[in-house]
Amino acid sequence: MKTILLATDFSDAAFNAARYALSLSIQLNIERVLIYHSFNKLPIITEIPISEPYNSDHLEEECKEELNKLKEALNNQTNNSVVIEVLADHRSLDLAINQLASSYQVEFVVIGTSVKNQIERIFIGSNAVDLIRSTEYPLLIVPQSATYDDFNSMVYACDLKEVAQTVPVRMIKSWADNLQVRLLVVNVDYNDVGHFDPDTITEQYKLHELFGDTAELHYIDRKDLITGIIDFAQEHRAGMIFLVVRSYDFLERLFHRSISERLLWHVKLPLMFLKEIKR
Repeated sequence: MKTILLATDFSDAAFNAARYALSLSIQLNIERVLIYHSFNKLPIITEIPISEPYNSDHLEEECKEELNKLKEALNNQTNNSVVIEVLADHRSLDLAINQLASSYQVEFVVIGTSVKNQIERIFIGSNAVDLIRSTEYPLLIVPQSATYDDFNSMVYACDLKEVAQTVPVRMIKSWADNLQVRLLVVNVDYNDVGHFDPDTITEQYKLHELFGDTAELHYIDRKDLITGIIDFAQEHRAGMIFLVVRSYDFLERLFHRSISERLLWHVKLPLMFLKEIKR
């Protein structure tokens, strides 16, 4: 049974991600959606002192009620055409996601994000990036402002690093085929004597060999990587942006972590993070 896993904290952003995931599921012929909530929550930042003592049993019952309400709302959205199951326990979110994804053989995992102020930007952005790193399955992050509409193109943002050895070409092509959209592969970089990488031309040839006529390849000269990706996606009215999560050494990881956080802060389109493969 084709399954996706949706993690929720019952926020507006999570509910929007659930609605988006259900609409996407219908188009992808997904048969089951597993909704998961972790009782092992992150600490809440608040300026208001909590007067009532913490009652874990009461909180868990409330969470289960919220899960059932969410299940009912989503069943109404799909007219019960998709099987919806709910689950909550005390596992950490990253551990639960990987274990459930393995047990249910999920196609991908879905979470929602919302960044309203600077504190949330730092706190949520950092934790989302940690989840991107730790999740062993494709991870779709849906901004709260995202709505599911018919779209005719998707963007894969490529960094031209060992593309032949690491890019999951078959999976990216499969997404484009299943969604019946144009596949746009874009590399954003800038031409500068001190910045030139002699391997770039070789990697471009390899990229063309991998995708052939199944994708449109674009190379954009822009110093600001994030702005370049977002502007390109908006210009081509793309519905989703795909990126590949790579293994880097410590210094490179710091740099690419900041890129991921900036994307989460600024992009209004759903982001699909895929794991690199080793050929």
